[in-house]
Amino acid sequence: MIKSKVFEVSLKGNHSLIIPDRYASLFLDTGKTRVKVIAEFEGKSLVFHGALQKYKGQYSIIFGK
Repeated sequence: MIKSKVFEVSLKGNHSLIIPDRYASLFLDTGKTRVKVIAEFEGKSLVFHGALQKYKGQYSIIFGK
């Protein structure tokens, strides 16, 4: 399993997170586009799966319901 270090992200609209290139490349270099995300904020966490994509020069994870 590929695993990155913990890092901060920014929201991009309501359905995606901007991912720094250095972290996105860990997954994309091995052909992985589906990722498991653990988001933490103020002592609470949320786990979801998303699709890693490049759009307008930025990598992001798109997620839905």
